[in-house]
Amino acid sequence: MSAHKHKPGARSRRVIPLYLVTLCLAVALEVLNLAFLGPFAAPAAQTNAGALASPYPYTDVNPYGANAFLSKEVEDWKREKTVQMMADAGLGWIKQQFSWTEIEPKQGRYWDDKYNQNSWDKYDKIVGLAEKYGLRVIARLDDAPAWAGGTPGTDVHTPPTDPETFADFAATFVQHYQGRVQYLQIWNEPNLKSEWGGKIDAAAYARLLCLTYQRTKAVDPNVVILTAPLAQTLETGDRGLDELDYLQQLYDDGIRGCYDILLANGYGFDQPPDAAPSPQTLNFRRVELVRQVMERNGEAAKPVWLNEYGWDAPPADFPPDKLFWSRVTPDQQARYTVDGIQYARQHWPWVGVINIWYFRQVGDIPPDDASFYFRMVDVEFSPQPVYRAVQRATAAQRLAQPGRYGVLDPAVGSRGQWATLTDEQAGALAIRSDHPGDQLTIHFHGNQLALTAERGPQGGRLQVVIDNSPTAAAQLPRDDRGRRYVDLRAASRDVTTIPVVSGLDGIGPPQDHTAVLTVLPAADGKSAGQVTITGVEVSYVRSTLPFALFSAVVGLVVLIVAALIVRAIRRLRRGPAGG
Repeated sequence: MSAHKHKPGARSRRVIPLYLVTLCLAVALEVLNLAFLGPFAAPAAQTNAGALASPYPYTDVNPYGANAFLSKEVEDWKREKTVQMMADAGLGWIKQQFSWTEIEPKQGRYWDDKYNQNSWDKYDKIVGLAEKYGLRVIARLDDAPAWAGGTPGTDVHTPPTDPETFADFAATFVQHYQGRVQYLQIWNEPNLKSEWGGKIDAAAYARLLCLTYQRTKAVDPNVVILTAPLAQTLETGDRGLDELDYLQQLYDDGIRGCYDILLANGYGFDQPPDAAPSPQTLNFRRVELVRQVMERNGEAAKPVWLNEYGWDAPPADFPPDKLFWSRVTPDQQARYTVDGIQYARQHWPWVGVINIWYFRQVGDIPPDDASFYFRMVDVEFSPQPVYRAVQRATAAQRLAQPGRYGVLDPAVGSRGQWATLTDEQAGALAIRSDHPGDQLTIHFHGNQLALTAERGPQGGRLQVVIDNSPTAAAQLPRDDRGRRYVDLRAASRDVTTIPVVSGLDGIGPPQDHTAVLTVLPAADGKSAGQVTITGVEVSYVRSTLPFALFSAVVGLVVLIVAALIVRAIRRLRRGPAGG
């Protein structure tokens, strides 16, 4: 037997470096896995209740709107600052009264003798500001002039003697603002005697509503008619009538088929937004009882918007006998306002726009009036806590995660004269513009963006700019000025998905991006073809490059480990030198 007998410990020591190499390679593989594949986990699925999925029309919208008093404002800069602050807060809608008395002070004559100007001018400026800052207008039409039987300048709002005169005015309004102001509220709170000539007459309001619906639709089938909101009240006849009873009377008097959206009020009074409703209680969820009346009358398919919504926040020492809407603290007002809208979006799929009462007044409501304290912004433009809360709440909804979105979703911002199409012209709810310079802005988180759009012989072009970079949409054609664009012209009409950009972010994780789409002019520089959009789709497609790199590294490591194992086995078999 050899004097140099091999010891088991010596062989183990020779194999130890192999174990260490294998361990290091395993750690290296895990690091590569985290570095290359970890960041590419698919984002959470988008859960927005969009028009592409919702059975209720006009519900895939920015739910945040607010009432404004812009027609009372004298100074132009204050009007503009008000609208700008509304846009900065993330609001999507302005609800504004368009006074029949002011616009048509004499029958068939639209002239302001006092200021010697066209009586539309003031309202045209308001509509122009809304278009400039990307808000849509809900127009409240009421306030009958004296020549029509109204009582302007008094505390009692009297309806017209002949509802035909109001229908004529509404039709003229639609013609004047065709494609620009399409959401019309027909009268206001007729279940209060002070809003209907000192009496309750549901049948008379039903006649006015149905006649106006027919007349306005004849002018523009895309106009959207909203019922008069009914005041929340437990009155039984002295000053008004419970809105649940009044609404049933309206259905009995035949309003089915005479409106597109039912408008309701949703004040919270002194209760939190989730407080349960009751026929004898005034609170936010009383809207559910209004909905039940609709459903009992076969109108479950119709949506509901809220006309006036909010909580009042007077000081703690405010006289109790003047607290008509009860009282909450400013912090509660801010929290309840946001929580109530979130509650509605989660539990009421049939609800669309919720208009906060109110944004800012012009100085005609004194501090000893409880309604002074509903404001989101002071007369001097100082934001209240409710303004900041709304601004925070709207920020997240303006970033589109991967998913499909309707054209009125808050993720799709529009500026200019984008008309809403509500008939079958585009096959679905759509927006359309033929005005050069009109824009859509889409903030999205993903690496691909596509439009669902109408192509056809009248189709126009949309310039595409991604993240303010001229190179991000390099796969699109360029015009003679170097602008990348999507071309919607085609020999025949169809609605199809059109890629806008893809391949963003390289092999990295998805990032936030901004797409600005601008309607391009035709050769004459003034006109443009029609741009009709029915939806937006954001997606994230995982790059195959990281996986390919990872696979290559894994293959290389396997080869190295196999070679080391074979080498180690051979050494073990040979034993120590000279053995």
